[in-house]
Amino acid sequence: TVVVRLVNLETSLQPDSIHLEVDGKAVTFDLLDGAPIFVLTHTPAVPLATTAAHTAQVTFTDEDGVQTFAWSFGAAAVTQPATLVGSSTLDGLFQIDTSAVLNVSTKTFTVPITGAQRFFRVNDASARTITQVGSTGASLTIAFE
Repeated sequence: TVVVRLVNLETSLQPDSIHLEVDGKAVTFDLLDGAPIFVLTHTPAVPLATTAAHTAQVTFTDEDGVQTFAWSFGAAAVTQPATLVGSSTLDGLFQIDTSAVLNVSTKTFTVPITGAQRFFRVNDASARTITQVGSTGASLTIAFE
């Protein structure tokens, strides 16, 4: 939820002139007119990602003309490559597979086939699901979302 408080002590803000944008798009908002404080509240239909940077801008008119205030909020996620971890048993110790090659654009790992049985997990800042495992020659391709 985005909440904006406008304190209007020295001018005559025109409440019907208030305009709010979030991430460059005009949004609807509830307005609590408690002059001299106006409170705008916007709750997006889809929650904003807390790990992403966002921008907001409020524009209104008073006797000095059009006033615009803009700001940024949120924080860009720290992006580090996902890692593939593996174990020879499902309840065993999963360790980083240093032979795995990550293709970031296709979200796949390629890893040499070793042993008769191997279990894998994708470690990342976000939860990841392995969606497909295929073999080509002596290599496995592990796709994830």
